Amino acid sequence: DELFGESLKESFLESSSLVVYLQDPLVSPISELSGRFDLILVDLRLKGTTGTSLITDIKNKWPSSYIIIMTGFGTISTAVDAIKKGADDYITKPVTVKKIKELLSSKESFSNQEDSVSSLD
Repeated sequence: DELFGESLKESFLESSSLVVYLQDPLVSPISELSGRFDLILVDLRLKGTTGTSLITDIKNKWPSSYIIIMTGFGTISTAVDAIKKGADDYITKPVTVKKIKELLSSKESFSNQEDSVSSLD
């Protein structure tokens, strides 16, 4: 997981995106993180809590951040729960930087299409 976090940071350094990977809220509590983040990746299973239980705090602190819940134990009910609580996406492991970039790219394409449609109104 640490290797993935480092790979993620390196991959997004070239862009203007600021990314954080929350894997242990006991080591890096949300309250201690500062700055703005464009993308927040959160593991579903965390020490002492779940990623979905952190979504409200994340949304309150960084309302415009894109939140992805990641898990190696994906179920439909946990995916629905994550989205209902405010996650922007839910992906199953193994997760690669390429997979995340593809996900964000398809989100941007969809968002651009929505903007085009609303400008026709």
